[in-house]
Amino acid sequence: MEDKINKIIFGIRYRRSFRVPDIAGEILDHVLNDKNSPFDADFFTEIADINKGQVLLNKAGDLLSVDCDSLVLTTTVKCLEKEINRIRDSYYPYLLSIINKFGVKNFNRLGMVFEHQIADSNLSGTVISQITNSKISSPEVFELKFSKKLASTEALWKKDVIDYNNVIVSYLKNEDGMGIRLDYQSYFSPEISSVNDLDAVGFVDSAIKYLRNTFYTWNK
Repeated sequence: MEDKINKIIFGIRYRRSFRVPDIAGEILDHVLNDKNSPFDADFFTEIADINKGQVLLNKAGDLLSVDCDSLVLTTTVKCLEKEINRIRDSYYPYLLSIINKFGVKNFNRLGMVFEHQIADSNLSGTVISQITNSKISSPEVFELKFSKKLASTEALWKKDVIDYNNVIVSYLKNEDGMGIRLDYQSYFSPEISSVNDLDAVGFVDSAIKYLRNTFYTWNK
């Protein structure tokens, strides 16, 4: 099922700061012009205003947004393993260094989303048929979403820490078949004050492990 991933989204969420929208353009300019940026000079071709921030984007569907709550990168996937390596070893560390450079602090969540597009194998019909006692078996529209809270190992031994992981799973029937999304999240309470204390690489590895060892066992 890995070959059905067409998009990966990952984000860094911090305590709301109304200073960030004022410097969002400066942050994105730095990403575009920094010689150490992992993004080629022509990777992003457009810039646009969004609610309380700004976004870089291109025609392929890749985008990088910065607003008062979060920094989010969306990447289109051609080769999953290469994209994972770029995210773990290049994108995440670089973007953390950028928001650190611009004084963003107090992080409360990391997130990573894997979007799949598959042919509809009548999953929607099977689920609806069971729910309706076989009265309906071919829905035109189908959407299913659920979440599950997972224990964090650090919260088990660190005093006054109530960190936890959370997954949100979505199934959405569309004109191209079935969209399946796994949103893997790590919440931090209390907030992590410094970028240096965020284990971004460990988070990416945990998300990939959950995708392969747990999520895919549900979706064979």
